[in-house]
Amino acid sequence: MHCISAFMLWLALHFPQLPLEAFTASSYIAGGQTAQIVLAQNRVHLANAAAISAGIVPGCSLATAHSIEPSLEHFRRDPNREATELQKLAESLYCFSSLVSLAPPDSIVLEIHGSLKLYTQADLLIATKELCQKLGFTCLVGTATTATAAITLARSQSRQLNDVALSHCGLEHQHIKHQVIEQLANMGLHTLGALLSLPRGEVAQRFGKELVFYLDKLEGKRREPRKAIQPAETFERKLHLLQPIANKQHLFEGPMSKLSLELQQWLIGHQLGCEKLTWRFVEHSTNASTLHVRFTQGKQHQLELLSVSQLQLDQATLPADVLSVELKLISSTPWSAQSKDFFSATQDANSSGQNIGELVDALSARLGPQACQQIHDDSQHTPEHAWRFQAVLQPTRSTTVKPHTQASRPLWLLPRPHPVNAAELQLLQGPERIQSEWWLNSEARDYYIAQHSSGALCWVYCPCTIFNEPQSHEFYLHGYFA
Repeated sequence: MHCISAFMLWLALHFPQLPLEAFTASSYIAGGQTAQIVLAQNRVHLANAAAISAGIVPGCSLATAHSIEPSLEHFRRDPNREATELQKLAESLYCFSSLVSLAPPDSIVLEIHGSLKLYTQADLLIATKELCQKLGFTCLVGTATTATAAITLARSQSRQLNDVALSHCGLEHQHIKHQVIEQLANMGLHTLGALLSLPRGEVAQRFGKELVFYLDKLEGKRREPRKAIQPAETFERKLHLLQPIANKQHLFEGPMSKLSLELQQWLIGHQLGCEKLTWRFVEHSTNASTLHVRFTQGKQHQLELLSVSQLQLDQATLPADVLSVELKLISSTPWSAQSKDFFSATQDANSSGQNIGELVDALSARLGPQACQQIHDDSQHTPEHAWRFQAVLQPTRSTTVKPHTQASRPLWLLPRPHPVNAAELQLLQGPERIQSEWWLNSEARDYYIAQHSSGALCWVYCPCTIFNEPQSHEFYLHGYFA
């Protein structure tokens, strides 16, 4: 629980369409042209713009609404679904503030005084509002020094709680019980300003202490402890689609875009980068398709997560009708933003290295994880057994060895050493004795760096005994220097 400190600034986000958008945003039902409503107690509780323009108003029956608009889509209000979506929104907003609190049933508040070191207040309002809109939710914002006042300003769309604003601020959009609002209306009180002008003692006697507590919090006269959310330690989200999707592009632009944006916000809030994620496209319990997406470096941005995912999606075989989409973060790494050097040369080098990683991600996604491989050391002395190919995207944290820095070892070894005429070689450096598994009386070798008559710089050896005596004067070519 967090209480009011010496100075706090609260940003409230109010979601007036939450009962409807809890269905349309999570299920990717485009609501721009289709008339859609939410029913509560068999009456229209909320309607979108298309339904309202057709003449459907809150309070009418479903039969009346269908008679007005036969193609109407309707949903029955689900408070649990609304609470789930509100929690997801709060977790997505966690990257803007460490104190994010739910204000059920349709609002969220963020303490943003500390966040103003990174953002201006105007930029913060724009960024939070745009994020909610991208996630599919209509959002109204307000700021004040108390959370209750911020919510009130967001609901009423007033800039500040002054006498002018309060005189026009209705009671129907505040946290006041409907029964109390009706009693106040019978007394001729219709605005928040009129209610605040009444003596608190008489208000408490007639309407109870709950209303007085609300008014005191609104004016900052009462301490207002708030419970901050605790974001989930793991990321695993699922979208149930009310309408099946068969087109890959619709999947990519709809559910996958929304889920990847939620993952981006989760990663930013936890200061992590995604190394591996899994997409799952389900038609029914026994028919599903899974995509495993890997990254050479930790990724946070939605576009980076989607670009590699799309390459694998284009080649994947999906169910005929996808009814749900799942996204799960499998592995992550602590996030370290790549710094940009002041000098362009260093910056170009950094950006080219980043482009190489993106190229490896793209090739591996299109051709498979074994398409791009890199050389890794093995703890063997015999040169042909001292290295191996391994997929770039394969986890190597416990076995990764630093690249060989000895100039006396070539990067290119032949699959098998083959004899070479000693007259064609000019020995430049050596010998270097290499022998492994001496207890098995294995062959010892004296290696030399030599210049071949063709001009190539090569690595050759001469077999010898363990007593440093050459077995013969035959040389074998084992590799070339770059």
